[in-house]
Amino acid sequence: MRICANVLLLTLVLLSGPLSNTEGLTALAQSQDTARKELVARAKALELKTPYVAPPGDPLEHDASGFAKVMCSAVFITGLDADFAAENVGFFTGPYEARAKLGKPVVDRANKTVTVTLANGVRRIAKYFGDQGCISLPVGKDSLNFKPVKVKSRKELIAGLKPHYLQYLREDNGDLPEGYVPQAQPSVQKAAMALPVLS
Repeated sequence: MRICANVLLLTLVLLSGPLSNTEGLTALAQSQDTARKELVARAKALELKTPYVAPPGDPLEHDASGFAKVMCSAVFITGLDADFAAENVGFFTGPYEARAKLGKPVVDRANKTVTVTLANGVRRIAKYFGDQGCISLPVGKDSLNFKPVKVKSRKELIAGLKPHYLQYLREDNGDLPEGYVPQAQPSVQKAAMALPVLS
């Protein structure tokens, strides 16, 4: 939304004529600065008043785990080239500065895993698990502590509904199964006439 507003502001400024391009860009920068300040102020108002406690363990191992997970998703879900993904994706869970301290991600397409090895030999592995996506495995583990399940598609879920629930689906968004004909709903007047009058 803010991007649209900024583009609109920039367009108006550039088309307004008397302003120079520098003034227009200054106005855009001021608008972005105001938006950023509003965003930070809102975040501070919602901030919990608790001290930060880092999660237990080696922070670099956590960064390696995040990097492996992001790379796994980029390669096996999004279909990005591994080298491109390593340079351009997922800096929140695998900070770019930390990546210089980590080994190059090793992509195993046969097993659908990505392994990132630290200098001390610790390996962090993320694996693609079908409908569950990519998951970072615990250190030293090569499997999950739960059984991955197939997630049904919207069409499969709707096909499994009992017929009397179909009346609650909307025809205009494609939820109704093929060939389904909605039953005519009785009018309110007919329903009222069918009820006995209580006295």
